[in-house]
Amino acid sequence: MENLNPNGIHYLIEFFGCDFEQLDSLEFWEKILPESVRGTSMKVLHSHFHKFEPQGLTGFLLLSSSHISVHTWPDKNYAACDIFTCACEKETDLAFKRLKKAVICNHTNVRKINRGYQFLDLPIFSTGKMMQVKIKNILFEKESHFQKIVIADTEDFGKCLVLDDIMQCAEKDHDLYDKEMLSKLRKTDKNILILGGGDGYVAERALKLNPKLKVRMFELDAEVVFGSKEYLGQKVFDHKNLELYIGDALHYLKMSNGRDAEKFDGLVCDFTGEPITKEEKKKFESFYKQVIRLSKKVIKKGGWIAVQAGDSDVEEKYIDGAGILEDLLKKEFINVTRSDISIPSYGENDAFLFGEKA
Repeated sequence: MENLNPNGIHYLIEFFGCDFEQLDSLEFWEKILPESVRGTSMKVLHSHFHKFEPQGLTGFLLLSSSHISVHTWPDKNYAACDIFTCACEKETDLAFKRLKKAVICNHTNVRKINRGYQFLDLPIFSTGKMMQVKIKNILFEKESHFQKIVIADTEDFGKCLVLDDIMQCAEKDHDLYDKEMLSKLRKTDKNILILGGGDGYVAERALKLNPKLKVRMFELDAEVVFGSKEYLGQKVFDHKNLELYIGDALHYLKMSNGRDAEKFDGLVCDFTGEPITKEEKKKFESFYKQVIRLSKKVIKKGGWIAVQAGDSDVEEKYIDGAGILEDLLKKEFINVTRSDISIPSYGENDAFLFGEKA
């Protein structure tokens, strides 16, 4: 594989409480290091291992995509390994997992670092191609309990929020998304509920359009909110009319369906969108069936719902999530409509669904 860009993932791995014999075995390391990249695009160009006396060794694999190295101190029951490659993240992770599984130890200390990359490689799910977005600077990077979060300053789209390598919003064109998501918002609306939307842009626009509006938001991942406040300059979370909760939106809906539950003029379902495989279809349908049914119960009569429905078109290996959501909405709401908007930072069209409560 030709190394065209300085994109790289770097694992720094420390093994503690290791087996003495394994650490001191030249045969083991000469086998396991090449085995860690077997079947991947990372080809071994050269390898060299050296055994020290009375114990310990060092080893190195020169790869088509960079290198893997090991240094052992059997008398300390300790080893240090280095994996640095410009291969795809999936292959680099696989090499790490194979190595970690093979080494006998009590515990590990692992650091995973993105090194020197200049582009965001973002999937276009309607074509299967990748879109490269040139990076000026990585502002925030965090592996939360739920997802990988990256906030990058880019040349084409300004500051961008990327979750699990999927573009969520961009400084340059988020207004296209926000405007469509809130196209049903009325000047007479007094309160709305936002499920998701942790970047804050939809809430920000809603409060600009209707300054007296009360907004309640449920966002699952506190790290997304933190990153958006600190690195996207999002001030809406301090707005007096925004009531922010960090928690599971579905759990909130389940707990809010008593007779005295608060009712909202409108509800925005702004969960992270990503294509669904055929194997995930049942789980996807079950989740959104509950969300839509329970959402209806907390919306006032004559109120509205807006749902971010993901990509307008997807490859054959994915299912039509927008179509499924449209069918689910029609079972609970009236006057269900759909719009498909081109969002440049997504590299494709995004679908939005709307309905009214009878």
